[in-house]
Amino acid sequence: MGMIQTLTCPSCHESWEIATGQGILHSTLDRVLKVFPQDTQMEIRKEVQGQLIPVFHFHYSMAACSRCKNMVAVPVIHIPESGHTYTSLCPQCGTSANLEIFDEDAVPACPRCGEGHLTVEDTGRWD
Repeated sequence: MGMIQTLTCPSCHESWEIATGQGILHSTLDRVLKVFPQDTQMEIRKEVQGQLIPVFHFHYSMAACSRCKNMVAVPVIHIPESGHTYTSLCPQCGTSANLEIFDEDAVPACPRCGEGHLTVEDTGRWD
């Protein structure tokens, strides 16, 4: 089950609502791959080729984009057999190079002003 979180900067008062975690629809690799760009899909398919039941760990992670200065939820998939982790693009501006992905318990600095550490409030659940 996923969490809906509201992130607020105490300095500039910017606010974002993001959905992290994963839902029931993300239980099969084919469904998960749809949230990644075509080139990433092909890389992941190549990695799990030959596995009868591909093993993967998928979730949406909290991330800051230094290009568009937004907090976003970014799809992340980890393939345990190879140890590779893939992330998708920023859903706001379409970049991947400027994303800083945070652990679940992280309290990041505001990507807009850089001064305040965001407050994170769980405001709901999604599935």
